[in-house]
Amino acid sequence: FPVTILDIAEAKLASSRKRDAGASTGSETHALVEQFLKGIEHDPATASKEAQKAYAAFVDWFEGNNIEVLNVEEVVYSEAFRYAGTYDCMLRVDGVVYLCDLKTTNPSLKAPRGVYPEYFVQLGAYSSAHHEQRTYEQRNGGTTLLPIEGLMVISAKKNGKLDIVTNNDIGVSLEDCAEMFRK
Repeated sequence: FPVTILDIAEAKLASSRKRDAGASTGSETHALVEQFLKGIEHDPATASKEAQKAYAAFVDWFEGNNIEVLNVEEVVYSEAFRYAGTYDCMLRVDGVVYLCDLKTTNPSLKAPRGVYPEYFVQLGAYSSAHHEQRTYEQRNGGTTLLPIEGLMVISAKKNGKLDIVTNNDIGVSLEDCAEMFRK
């Protein structure tokens, strides 16, 4: 059968529908995890089945490990480099302070665990801004901001699989990640 212009148009629409459904699942999952981390009562049953699976995988990991929530959805700003952003959460996992980003990206050939290298560049930017804020506060009377010791991407997928990848897992330092952002 020859491929027609209508076939191509339908394929584009199908691709857009799949992308938009995935984005919706990601938003639902993110909202559920944020509420959980903030201790806000919520009902996961109101979310899609895919979001419920991703959320359940996150909760299982969280409750099965030694994790303390330090911050959720914090804005950081770099005056030196003129940018701002909001990181998802800061967690202490087995005594190590991590700046974390929650993703719901599907696995691909380029990222079999659903974790792309550029996620660590984004976390490097947040870490750098956090460090700048912490240093400023230390010089001006003290700070309650903790030093970041690692970067973590938490990939909760709609099939219920969870992957945790840290900067150490991929062999880059906090400074490496921040430098990649600055370049």
